Amino acid sequence: MQQLTEGRGVDLVVETVGGANLGRALKTLVQGGRIGVIGILDGIEMSAVFHDQVRLRGKIIGIGVGSQAGLETLVWAVDVNGFAPMIAGEYDARDVPAAFEHLARVAFGKMVVRFS
Repeated sequence: MQQLTEGRGVDLVVETVGGANLGRALKTLVQGGRIGVIGILDGIEMSAVFHDQVRLRGKIIGIGVGSQAGLETLVWAVDVNGFAPMIAGEYDARDVPAAFEHLARVAFGKMVVRFS
């Protein structure tokens, strides 16, 4: 990630795996960056080098997403009512800056970034 940001690092990581991946996410942060943990697919134990967090003053923030029963009810409601997401724009991974510019101009809809 340091190469992609020209050595700067990232401001925010949305972490969906946890475990050892959390340690890798810490290494990508800019000083004062944040990690939003939304999943623990790799187990409930955190594996990271504490020095990375102290050195970068990184913040790890848990994001609650509700219960599985709530998600199942939501999926059922979407299926029954035929809801579909409103796509405001689609971009290749190399065009992410343009996607963010579009997102700043458009107040409604989802941005799709394709990594292929």
